[in-house]
Amino acid sequence: TVVLIVLRTMPRDGLMSPDRLVEIAEMASEHLAPTHWLLCKVRYVLSCFYEKSQRPALAVENLQGILELEQRILGRNNPGKLEQKGDQLMMKGDLPQAFDCYAQVLKVLKTHSPDSPPGSSPQCEE
Repeated sequence: TVVLIVLRTMPRDGLMSPDRLVEIAEMASEHLAPTHWLLCKVRYVLSCFYEKSQRPALAVENLQGILELEQRILGRNNPGKLEQKGDQLMMKGDLPQAFDCYAQVLKVLKTHSPDSPPGSSPQCEE
């Protein structure tokens, strides 16, 4: 029922501000665990809003849930989302953490390349 409530409260013409989505996330968090997929997805969408409005601290904070969900369910992270987190950490001025994210991206890409076996690309050097 929470999913239906969230879907019914979304404006049909799209969101122009993250405020309504923040309200939805807060309402959903009253009924769902912080690790529930729906809440993680709502917060991921929020992270995209914050990224566009150049609010990297909020972007990173809202991106964390979907990364943890992917790691827990899939056993790995989406390299695009990891890179997004690294970019936002860099914008925030947290260069060591950004570097760690970029290193994780390279590690994921090295082991999950669809075109070649792990480590066979000339760009992959140990």
